[in-house]
Amino acid sequence: MTPISASLSTPYWRIGLDLMGSDTSPDSLLNAVLDGKTAFLPFQITCFVQKKFYPACRALLKKSASKNIFLKSCSHYISQEDDPLKALVEKEDSTTRVGVFMLKNQELDAFISLGSTGALIGASTLFLKKIPLIKRPMLVAKLPSKKGSIYISDVGGNASPRTSNIVQSAFLAAAYASYDNPEKKIRLGLLNIGSEGHKGSPFHRDAFIEIKAIFKDNEKVEFVGNVEPNVAFSGKVDALASDGVTGNIFLKTAEGMSDFIFDVISATKDGKSRCVSSELTSMFDYSEYPGAIVGGVEELVIKCHGYSTSKSIGHTLFKAKELLQGQFINKYKKMILNWKV
Repeated sequence: MTPISASLSTPYWRIGLDLMGSDTSPDSLLNAVLDGKTAFLPFQITCFVQKKFYPACRALLKKSASKNIFLKSCSHYISQEDDPLKALVEKEDSTTRVGVFMLKNQELDAFISLGSTGALIGASTLFLKKIPLIKRPMLVAKLPSKKGSIYISDVGGNASPRTSNIVQSAFLAAAYASYDNPEKKIRLGLLNIGSEGHKGSPFHRDAFIEIKAIFKDNEKVEFVGNVEPNVAFSGKVDALASDGVTGNIFLKTAEGMSDFIFDVISATKDGKSRCVSSELTSMFDYSEYPGAIVGGVEELVIKCHGYSTSKSIGHTLFKAKELLQGQFINKYKKMILNWKV
């Protein structure tokens, strides 16, 4: 790591940010971080870049007044086209692998990636300690709903799920919702093609039975059964369990529809932009919401979209700091273990 200035004298959280794998160049992303408020807050950001981008990024840092942003140069990064597990073995000095290893070795307190989801999940699974009961880490996302937020898992971490994975996704979604809403009894649903208990694949039908049994008479979580996608944002449910394929399609469809609706309501007949209230803008702008948490590991790992903007990265950095300050992982783990059958 190459420090550009002295470390802060006040206590800070050490957050790793992998700038590789995005649709935006690493130096542009770094410039956005430097231009934002994050450059002057009491936490240290270590930005991971591939070696060929290091000179441009270093030049930007030298021009900045930041005292808490550092660079880590790596030989490789794992692209979306790479086979994730093969690349983790062959590209030992990749930004994803190095960042996760630094987290494992307690050189970082959190790690945020914009790169390959498969590589991030793979590295987290292989190198980080897993929470008991969670066999395969998965992505847990927070989205806006009519009455606050909805938490859904899995949204893309596991493309070949089994019944046990869907049941574990229920633990992860409900625990995240409970953490953010400690005084509320969480209404947990299973994302499915119909509300009846016999609907869905054999995996979903078996998961329905298991989740219902696990949360029967639970004081903190109420299982409300199957939930169809058109009901998900109504505010009638707080957390959703899903397999990784269904959850990922659900998430991306919701984001695409959000873009479409916002474009329609903000445009006039002559093609000019219509003024839209800031409240409505925030509701439809998914960059207001942080990246998805890699649930099931005992470290804080967050996955951002490859097309994340400087705004969404800023929100994710702030969210990481909040989760660290709130001892999220410890509380999250405790809740999940308390639900053991």
